[in-house]
Amino acid sequence: MNMLDKLEKKFYKFSIPHITIILIFGQITFFSLNYLKVLPLENVVLIGNKVLAGEFWRLITFLFIPI
Repeated sequence: MNMLDKLEKKFYKFSIPHITIILIFGQITFFSLNYLKVLPLENVVLIGNKVLAGEFWRLITFLFIPI
């Protein structure tokens, strides 16, 4: 049994099922909202000072910024 198999067995309970599908759907959603000028991407970019000022949603939404 190699190291990756051991790690997978140990940390399986912390995994998020279908994380790739969630990230792709989120990126498509944010791309569409940005393209339609509904939600500019500047509102979801991870900026430390704004997180410290109380905009904690930026800690999650920056994952969905399209490449």
